[in-house]
Amino acid sequence: MYNLMTIAQIRSLEDHAVREQGITEKRLMLDAGTAVADFITNNSYQAPVAVVCGPGKNGGDGWVTARVLHSRGHKVTVYTTQHPNKAEGLLAEIIYEATSAGVHWEYWEVSPGPEVFNTYGVLVDALLGIGCRIPLGAEPGELGYWCRMMNQSRSPVVAVDVPSGVSGDSGQVDENAILAETTVTMLAAKVGLALAPAARHTGDVVVADLGVKTDQVADRDSMPAVYVDQEYALQLPLPAFDANKYSRGRALIIAGSRDYPGAAVMATLAACRCGAGYVQLATPASIAPLARTHLLTAPVVELPETRGGLINGPKALNVLLELSLQADSVLIGPGLGRDERLLELVRRLVLDRQEGIVEIPIVIDADALYAFAGHSELLLSPMIGREMILTPHGGEMARLLGRLITAQEALSQAVSLAKELSSSLVTCVFKGPSTVIASSFATIIDSQGPPTLATAGTGDVLAGMIAALLAQGLDPRVAAALAVRLQAHSAALATEDLTPLSVTALDVIENIPDAARVVMQSLRGENYA
Repeated sequence: MYNLMTIAQIRSLEDHAVREQGITEKRLMLDAGTAVADFITNNSYQAPVAVVCGPGKNGGDGWVTARVLHSRGHKVTVYTTQHPNKAEGLLAEIIYEATSAGVHWEYWEVSPGPEVFNTYGVLVDALLGIGCRIPLGAEPGELGYWCRMMNQSRSPVVAVDVPSGVSGDSGQVDENAILAETTVTMLAAKVGLALAPAARHTGDVVVADLGVKTDQVADRDSMPAVYVDQEYALQLPLPAFDANKYSRGRALIIAGSRDYPGAAVMATLAACRCGAGYVQLATPASIAPLARTHLLTAPVVELPETRGGLINGPKALNVLLELSLQADSVLIGPGLGRDERLLELVRRLVLDRQEGIVEIPIVIDADALYAFAGHSELLLSPMIGREMILTPHGGEMARLLGRLITAQEALSQAVSLAKELSSSLVTCVFKGPSTVIASSFATIIDSQGPPTLATAGTGDVLAGMIAALLAQGLDPRVAAALAVRLQAHSAALATEDLTPLSVTALDVIENIPDAARVVMQSLRGENYA
């Protein structure tokens, strides 16, 4: 796991290091450049090396990188967007030390083309770092043009701190933002690096702490985090030697309608693949026969239905309350429909405070979220006393909060929106290119899901996976985050096998076992074939 900081927190950390730890600004720059040089040396990139330096501190890091590499015998050239004679202060001092050591440099008013960059084994992007201002501009001589020429080359790019053209806070990117193979980021990873679309530009993220203590950062406990597979492996609820189907968790899935029978089937199949010992589907009577043909291991309960093929809310309430009392987790929502009497059923089931019901955690997904459109305060009220997991995408988030949220806002404000819809009892899984899992206790960002998850039914699959892990006793935040990571791996495996054109939600379900194997092997190095 590594925590994520805002740019303001990083600047505060730098100031604290200078004031309290006695680390000079120059020392920070020297250590940053050395960290990048170490990474390049240790990863055996082909020679020679080109370091592209801007006019600020990030450029200074780049000049240090070039000097250190030169001292180690690497053939290195600095391409600078500002003539060294115009540099001032610390940057001028750093440049003088590099040039005096014999580092070769070239000043270009307009970036060289990709044919020049193609002659290098690796490019180092030291143009902007955390000082990015979008847009960069795309005309010759502007920084966006430099980025585009580097991207068009065949040479891999190592970014210093933050890829140029990427916002370290919001994750927004310039249209010409650097596409890095690796980002060596300083002091701590930045929040924006974990968010889409920036996460597609960073490559692997390597944190160089530079010897700076981070325990003095304000609001440290509230910082978002990224977890690695080894940590998820420790949370997998593998069955005990004396387990039985009930001790492995009972998940109740309330889903489906005549128009959307597949949602119920996929959510249930996904739950069955995630380890719950007893998964039960409650669905309208007319689609029960279809569900049974696909669910050979999951009992199907037929519920009273309306003429339109929806669950009949008033008639089904007592049945569902009784079924809930026998479950360890409940999922409600996939493919339900939005009849007002059905939505009232959802509210009754979710907000019911009777003994036995309120202790059962519930996943609220898809159409069930619609029951609380504009009234999220009902879900967040501490009076309910029930653990809940909400799984909205951007449109559902806007309806729950009762305000317009653009697609761009959903991306750039994903963390704050997820936190707004969470509490000590409510975990929000805000789905998107970067999925944010938030509660009062922690915020987790996961950007590993491939774009092939953008297809009908994958939300139903994720909801079923969460319900199964929740039934096995995992903390709601852990259950949600583990399900998100397993689904990401599953989709990636399906994409590798089927190409990005052909992956469906059913393919994601089929690859859940291999996704679990990937996570287990990350920790143990064992063969689960």
